[in-house]
Amino acid sequence: MQPTEATSAQLFVNDDGTAATWLEAIPLAVRKRAFVRLTALGAAVSVAVWLLQFKGGSLSIGNAWVGAVALALGLLAGWGSLLQDSIRRFTFATVSHSQPERMRRARGWILGGLVGTALLVGIEIYQGTLSADWWFALTTAAPLFVGARLYLVRSEVVPTPAAARAMAYFAARAENQAKAQDSALVEKLWERRWLRYALALGFVGIACRIGRHDAVLAAVISLYAALLTLDLLGWLLAAFLGGALFGGIVRGIAALPAAVVVILGAMFLASVLRRDGR
Repeated sequence: MQPTEATSAQLFVNDDGTAATWLEAIPLAVRKRAFVRLTALGAAVSVAVWLLQFKGGSLSIGNAWVGAVALALGLLAGWGSLLQDSIRRFTFATVSHSQPERMRRARGWILGGLVGTALLVGIEIYQGTLSADWWFALTTAAPLFVGARLYLVRSEVVPTPAAARAMAYFAARAENQAKAQDSALVEKLWERRWLRYALALGFVGIACRIGRHDAVLAAVISLYAALLTLDLLGWLLAAFLGGALFGGIVRGIAALPAAVVVILGAMFLASVLRRDGR
């Protein structure tokens, strides 16, 4: 059972008794501004692409969709922002790092950068290429900058322990809900037989077209078509075997002499009359 907003406030509580997470309502005006901002950004990118196409002489109805993609994405993102009426907030705390702790966090990066730089410079000195390729050492010296950055950070803002647990919980719940929705969507699509059969026919048509050039890919596409019609495979196989058996019987009878066929027909008719008591 998933906790409600009231119970989640009781489950995730900071040491001082305050709630570690809560839902904050987003005002409609803020959502409208986000919609306008994202849509305008997408429209600006689309117009820029269309202008470049126009200057290059390649703007046409067939190529205009390239620029329209940005506008569509902007509208989609803006619409999502407009529909989102709340956002989950978490509590954070400022954690100070002592000098020994900062040195412990940075020493691995600093030592790695020093060793790598020393090795590279030594190789360049041995090969006599230091004057020309000295700048290669900047690549191995990159960890030094990371280590210096870690050492200079005296404090940082991190989630409280209760907020960290709440983040992990709600992230897992959102992932499970997304998987459940995806599974439900797949099940609904699978239940629509007409859609599956139409897709299977489309796959068969594609396989027939490319089968002349790539038999392996055509076989894979045909396998997908077969998977979409698993519930029909039994009926199709039975129909195929029944048709083959019937065709074999018909061809076998047709190959017999006419006199034998007449005798067999008379024997069949006599057995039917005898069964009826005539």
